[in-house]
Amino acid sequence: MGIMFSKADEIEQTVPTIGFNMETLQYKNIKFQVWDLGGQTSIRPYWRCYYPNTDAIIYVVDSADTDRLNIAKQELHAMLEEEELKDSILLVFANKQDQKGALNAAQISEAMGLSDIRNRQWSIKETTATEGAGLFDGFDCLGTRTAGWTGVDEQRGPFEAMALHPSSDAVWFGAPETWPAEHCKVLLCISKYARQSPSVRTPETWIRQVALLVLLYEGVDQGALAFDYAPTLVWIAHEGVTERRWLRVSQEAKSVIDDLWEAKLLNGLKLSSVDYQPVTAYQVSGRGMAIAAQIPASLQAAANRFLYPPRSRDELLALQPGEQELLHVRYNGAEFELSSGAYTKVSGITDSEDVSYVSSPYIPSCLRSNSAYRVEPTSNASRAAECAHGHSMMFRDAVESIVLAQVRALVGEWMPFGANQIAALNERLGAMERCQGGLFSAKIDEHPTATHFKVPPGLTQVKILDFDATNFINFEAEIHFPEDDGVIQVENFGMHLHVSGALLYGVTVDAIMHRGEADIPLDLLARLLVDVHQDSSVIIRDLLSRYQISVLDMIFMKKKAERNKYNLLIARAVEPKRAAHKYLDKGACENELKQVLGEIYACYDITREDVLFLGRDGCLFCGPSGPKYESLLTTFMGLNSREIFIRNFFQRTFVLGDALGNLRQLIRDFRRFPDSRAHVKKALSDAAKNTILLIECLQYLLESVEDLELPPVPLELAGVKIYKALQLLERKNSIVTRCKDSIKLIEKLRTQLDILLTKFESISKTKLAEVSSEFDLNIKHMVDTLQTRRRVGRNVEIVRAIFVGNLAFEVVDRLSGGTFGVEVPQWFLDWVKAPLIDPPGLFFVLNLLWFKLVWELLQLWLRRQTLNYEASTVVRAHVDKRIHVGHLRCLLRKKRVQLGAFEFNARRPAMQTYVWTEAAFPFKGAETLVQIVVDEKQEMLRSVRLQVHCAVDASAPVSTRRRSHRLTLLSPATSFRSKLHPAPSLDAMRENNLLEQFTAVLRAEGVYPEKLAPLVRLGTAKNLFAIKDEFESVETARARRRRGGVTKSSGV
Repeated sequence: MGIMFSKADEIEQTVPTIGFNMETLQYKNIKFQVWDLGGQTSIRPYWRCYYPNTDAIIYVVDSADTDRLNIAKQELHAMLEEEELKDSILLVFANKQDQKGALNAAQISEAMGLSDIRNRQWSIKETTATEGAGLFDGFDCLGTRTAGWTGVDEQRGPFEAMALHPSSDAVWFGAPETWPAEHCKVLLCISKYARQSPSVRTPETWIRQVALLVLLYEGVDQGALAFDYAPTLVWIAHEGVTERRWLRVSQEAKSVIDDLWEAKLLNGLKLSSVDYQPVTAYQVSGRGMAIAAQIPASLQAAANRFLYPPRSRDELLALQPGEQELLHVRYNGAEFELSSGAYTKVSGITDSEDVSYVSSPYIPSCLRSNSAYRVEPTSNASRAAECAHGHSMMFRDAVESIVLAQVRALVGEWMPFGANQIAALNERLGAMERCQGGLFSAKIDEHPTATHFKVPPGLTQVKILDFDATNFINFEAEIHFPEDDGVIQVENFGMHLHVSGALLYGVTVDAIMHRGEADIPLDLLARLLVDVHQDSSVIIRDLLSRYQISVLDMIFMKKKAERNKYNLLIARAVEPKRAAHKYLDKGACENELKQVLGEIYACYDITREDVLFLGRDGCLFCGPSGPKYESLLTTFMGLNSREIFIRNFFQRTFVLGDALGNLRQLIRDFRRFPDSRAHVKKALSDAAKNTILLIECLQYLLESVEDLELPPVPLELAGVKIYKALQLLERKNSIVTRCKDSIKLIEKLRTQLDILLTKFESISKTKLAEVSSEFDLNIKHMVDTLQTRRRVGRNVEIVRAIFVGNLAFEVVDRLSGGTFGVEVPQWFLDWVKAPLIDPPGLFFVLNLLWFKLVWELLQLWLRRQTLNYEASTVVRAHVDKRIHVGHLRCLLRKKRVQLGAFEFNARRPAMQTYVWTEAAFPFKGAETLVQIVVDEKQEMLRSVRLQVHCAVDASAPVSTRRRSHRLTLLSPATSFRSKLHPAPSLDAMRENNLLEQFTAVLRAEGVYPEKLAPLVRLGTAKNLFAIKDEFESVETARARRRRGGVTKSSGV
């Protein structure tokens, strides 16, 4: 039946419904979105498509058609059995009261069996649709409390909660003064940073969820938002690496964001980070912007308190409209900063919140051994009053909505274990010794023979409860970690380590602050669980093998201390006690449950006293039957722990795949970046190691799941409901399927790695062939050069002989009077010609002797000139020292800079190279070629090269004459090599002495401000001694032994 309304809320006409109609009706202060469904037989199967999110059912019955009332009854009761309609209220219209023979409301109620309906609010009204009689009475019932309702709550009307919930559209159609204040502040906050684009030319803006949560926390911290918060493990992406951090996250704020999203005031965007972690971003929709524009000024002023930097009233009045800048969130790797212009503030969202508490170790009885050796865990219940005198690091009082009694908390995780590791752990803990357990630390004893051994504070006392040599071990651990002043924590863990890889940490909560075991608020319990998560990671680190630690480092990418785990909470009672679905109220109760369970996806009423909640990060069982079903619940926790591990495993495979992709690109471009070969080699080695670890982890996990024996189905009805709700078999099969799917990913990665290794090996061979070819070519060039040099030397000797002979004979010719051009004097004829020239052959012999004399004199002169040739030494050093760039430029302006080269490489900072000559350095008569490499941006002196030139006459011997003479007798080549390469112990000393003198030059110019530390060699520079080619002869070597090879003043 369709009903047409006028604007005056009067009925204009009724029309029969054919198929389905949808109409939005505004009646008084409530807006209805009504789906009008036809009652034809062919249409009834499609009713269930409209059941989700239904708040009320209006069932119209033809009161005059008594023959089909039985069919109407059957259809109604079948509809009420649907799970999606269990929370909907029921309004029955007994229509056609104007017809003859029509039954009244009481008769229709009896015929329809309405009195048999339980756990549902219902009402019936007599109506005549054609006249509108009784219709408005029914609509009034939907929004107000009336006596006509059966099972009406004493505190609120049946439709009031739906009408007032912010996720409903009806809320936002009222006056702005009636809008929920906190929702308006959050909407205004998001609208300042991100909003939908009004046109295609305007870019859209989004705000990331983490940044939004930081801003909202600041609002909570300043009192501008009436929310609560609790520590939550959150993914944070920073510089391409995602890590987990415990942040003070407000679940109420997240619930408000979800409400605004459901009301279509926000748009949500889902994307992934560089390492495939999910990221959520928000923006205000067009409809949300219209709502934000109408938010009252008082709420806008409250929101501006945490969106803008604090300013005085006079500063705010002096600002121009739009001049004030918003606060922006930035993560620096350790904490969040909020900045705006010159204003910067560090957010307290990363601060820890320790509370005082007393706990006792707890291990479920189903995990204990039935052997003769079985020790009962310690009970700290008698010390429960101690924590009431302790302090808390909480800065705000918790808002309590749910309180638990007699809570036992279990935290579970999975990691690769085996029989050998369990046996080794039993041996390490001394399970079979007289004095079992003891204090344990992860510190390695590097000097086991020394007397003293120091360890940092924070040890763990272990007490063995029971064990099996190769299957499991149960023990309790007493924590001795230092806490903040005033915080009292009596912390005892029960720990269960199984060969399947399942790890369990259990505590019985005896007291938290001033609250006893029968009065544990969820808000305080959330802080205790954070402490259990963190301390359990530290404890188990001391007990794991190096292999297991390497696996955790690989899977969680060096962030194993903050790895996520699964919570299992078992409480004897919960307050307030209500039906399970009523806790999921999108309000205070559900938000508190999310603090310990994460997003809740299912809840069940097991019995009248027992209720079960299932969340993404935990499970909560409330009721006296909890210990009875420990076996089912711990198995469920073990499966979820494995699911968490396979989830992280899956993400790690994609990270490894990206790393291999980057290596593939580097290998492809190896000729463009020849220096990347060492990096590629190391990265391939790491990738191969990680691939092996992934394969081994997958084998451990698959064996662990396949060998897991599920507990049998309980016989009682409540146990069957729990078994069905936990879906153990389905969850186990799901993990097996995911493991087998991961095998394909690993095979793909291994194939890619093999291909990259083959390519890298091919590149290495290619580079080796190129180096070999270049080496052969250089050797050939050296041989050619030596041969050319030898030929040139011979030619020079020939030319020298011709020159000397020509000179000698010319002198004889001149002296013998051959070309004087005058008459030969008598004395020449008597004293020279007659005795020397006239005898046959004598003058020729004398000419040869004269030539020999001139030749020897020339050789003597050349040898003396050779001794005055230069000797040099080269010092290369990497120093990495801070300098003053301005004073360096002043120094360079005084020098004749021979080279000022700018080096740019995308893989390292830009460098500037300067070369000049220092005269009279390091002593008079010497000069030094100086080359420095400077990083002007960082104001760092990276390296220094000093080449000192001096005369051999001013040099000092490298070694004593006696030792040089002995080496000469052994081998002339050995003697020569010893002078070229001094003793290694003196090598660095002489280089550093030269660098100290250069340091004095830089200090005098103000370039190097450090007064105490000189420039010293950090690299592997080699002291080289070079001389001219003439020193290679034996004669020159003898002269060098007599006169020395290294300067006295510089000590080189």
